[in-house]
Amino acid sequence: KISRFIYGEDGKTLLAYAWESWSENGGVDLLDQDLADSCHQSEVGRCVHIGLLCVQHEPVDRPNTLELLSMLTTTTLNLPSPKQPTFALHTLRDNESHFRDLITVNQMTQSVILGR
Repeated sequence: KISRFIYGEDGKTLLAYAWESWSENGGVDLLDQDLADSCHQSEVGRCVHIGLLCVQHEPVDRPNTLELLSMLTTTTLNLPSPKQPTFALHTLRDNESHFRDLITVNQMTQSVILGR
């Protein structure tokens, strides 16, 4: 699990970076370069595509378990195009003041559980 990811000077989140990568070149630049030679770019792009479908804002737009299994095992299946995830619309800098309000200096942790 990556708990924090900031990319570039504009502070893109991992999801924003994945969306941009998938939109521009199918997501292949998300793959670690040490692994790039041992993988098929089409498989990597398909996995990124499926991942983006799984994080759609509206639950009805996300694949269910059976659809997901079919997407992962059937390479001839045409995948629906994902919509830009709402989490990718804003950079971390857009929310900097909000994050600053959530951080305390007393090192105490607090968990807030939110539904999807």
